[in-house]
Amino acid sequence: MYFAIIWNNLQIALRELELITPTNIQQINAHIITFDTEKPKIISSLASLVKWWKIISKDQLSTIFSNARDNGKRLLWMEDTSTGITRKKKYGLKRFKKVDILHTDREVKEKWIEIITLPKTNGLIWLVQWYQNIRLYEVIDFDKPARSMQVWMMPAKLTHSLINIWLSVSPSNSLIFDPFCWTGTTGFLSNYFWLNFIWSDIKIQLADTNAQWRKNSNFCVPDHIFSFFTADISTPLDSTLFAPLLSPYTQSIIITEWRLWPIIKQDTTLDQTLEYQRRVKNLYLQFINTIADFFKDWKQPLPPMVFTIPIYNNLSPDQLTIEKEISQLATKLWRNIDSISEPYQRDGQKVARKILILK
Repeated sequence: MYFAIIWNNLQIALRELELITPTNIQQINAHIITFDTEKPKIISSLASLVKWWKIISKDQLSTIFSNARDNGKRLLWMEDTSTGITRKKKYGLKRFKKVDILHTDREVKEKWIEIITLPKTNGLIWLVQWYQNIRLYEVIDFDKPARSMQVWMMPAKLTHSLINIWLSVSPSNSLIFDPFCWTGTTGFLSNYFWLNFIWSDIKIQLADTNAQWRKNSNFCVPDHIFSFFTADISTPLDSTLFAPLLSPYTQSIIITEWRLWPIIKQDTTLDQTLEYQRRVKNLYLQFINTIADFFKDWKQPLPPMVFTIPIYNNLSPDQLTIEKEISQLATKLWRNIDSISEPYQRDGQKVARKILILK
């Protein structure tokens, strides 16, 4: 049995959690869930989990505390102070600390061992096992030399979730394709998790610069496909460039997001927002038709797609037509279309992202 702190998007987290085939899922509160799984080694690859614990027995406490003393670790308690004092005396601890359960700063990760009890779990004791790889997301989002926040690049953590959402139902020999690669976020994460990847864009200057930087980074896996090229996805695809998508030995998957551009500002008018939505919608419709024509010409099944679309907060439900029109076209081409109802949105953003899944 395990429990985890999840990020703010519960529906995305639950969909991503399917990668570990969980059972007995229980939601303790808005940010804590418990579950059983027989795939504990995969838990640490889930982007939606801030940190996770496993259940331990009371008999294991003495050994854990002894090892902590020997290794210079401190014990961190996320419960009432009286319990900490009692166990400090019982096990000969020099110090314990009580903090909020969402506390995950670097000092805690490196110097403390976290043991807690939780409400609604019948007094079970939990030992922290893993924290999310914040540094990985920081490097990809902020350390790469070519960035463009003006176009709202897709956050690395969200990209990681999109990859896992598909891998939960996809074979491991997947080839991920991003036709709107821009700065290369999807490619870096795919490569880091040992997945083959090709990318394209109508302009690849940023991707080219970042690809050179990636070679010297700590998350480069050189033995996998990692290539990119210039291509206008609204025109017929060059079969020479896109040949890897037709390989019978891999499952091609499209994971992407077109830029959320232009940026919606405080003074952006309704008419301007509708025009921005029209541009994004038309590009996606062109792109879906282009992909469908390419695979039809080669008598290949259409690849699955996981991608985001913008949801403009200043538009009414009747005015938000992008999902409806994309879904209508996709339904004609793919067997199934699915979506995650809860959009991804950071505080203060005027445009949310909704995840669509075609399979």
